[in-house]
Amino acid sequence: MALLVLACMGYGKQVTADEWAVKGSMVQQLQYNDNMALSTTGKQSVVGYLLTPNLQATRKTEVLDIGFQGQGLISRYDDSSWDCDNYNLGLNNAYRTKRSVFGLNGGYSVSCSYAQQINQTGILVPNSQSTNYRLAPSWTWQWTYRDQLILTTNYSKTSYSNSVNTNASSTTANFSGNDTYTVNLGESHQWSRRITLNGRLNFSNIQYTGSNASTQNLFGFQVGGNYTINQNWTVNANGGLIWVDTRQSSNVCKTAWKNVQGIGENSVKNCPP
Repeated sequence: MALLVLACMGYGKQVTADEWAVKGSMVQQLQYNDNMALSTTGKQSVVGYLLTPNLQATRKTEVLDIGFQGQGLISRYDDSSWDCDNYNLGLNNAYRTKRSVFGLNGGYSVSCSYAQQINQTGILVPNSQSTNYRLAPSWTWQWTYRDQLILTTNYSKTSYSNSVNTNASSTTANFSGNDTYTVNLGESHQWSRRITLNGRLNFSNIQYTGSNASTQNLFGFQVGGNYTINQNWTVNANGGLIWVDTRQSSNVCKTAWKNVQGIGENSVKNCPP
C-alpha cells in the first residue's frame, strides 16, 4: 500500500484561558492498495482519494471546561464498493465546584473501517457501516482531605447496516449491534504521600441485537493501589472478580426451529419453551 500526501491546510488561534481556542486542518492523499480485500487469493488493487478534515474547539475558565472535536476520513476509490466515510464527533465538558467535579462526555461516530471488521468477525464486507452513540456523565466528590468518591455512568449504542456480503455467494457477516449501560462507583484513599488505595464496584448491562440476540449482566468489584517511587516511576497493582450472567433470546430458538423443521426435534431440544 502506498500513500501520497497532496496538500495540507491548517488554521489555528491561540487565546487566553477564558476565551475559545479553535484549531483546524485539512489533509488530502492519494492511495494505492494492491490487496484491498486483505485476501491471500484473488487480490484486488484499487486507487483512491482520501480527504481528512479535523476541527478542535476548547474553552477553559476557573469553573468550566468545554471541549469539542470533530474528525473525518472520506475515501473514494475507482471501485465504488470500497468507498468509505468515517466521522467522529466528541464532546468533553467539566464543571467544578469547591468539592465536586461534574463531567459530561459524549460522542457520535460513523465507521466502515475494514480492519475493524477483520478483528471483530474475520470477515471483510464492502459497503458495510457501523454507527455508535455514547453518553457518559460522571461525578467526583472530595469526601475528605484524603478520600474521594467517583461515580461514572455510560450509555452506548452500536448498530450496523449493509452487513451482508453480496460479493460472495454464501458469506454473511452477521455483525451484532448492542446497547450497553454501565455504572461504576469507586473510592480512592490517600494512605500516605506515596501510597494511594482504591476500590470500585461495577455493573454493566449489554443487550445484543440481530440474529444472535442475547442479554448480558456483569457484576464485579476491583481493589488495588498505587505506589509512587519517585517523580518518574509509579507502581500500580489491581485485582478483582467479575460475574457474568448471559441469557439468550427466545427468538433465536424460534428461528433455529424454523430452520431445522423436518430434521428432528432433538436438534432444538436445548431451546427454552
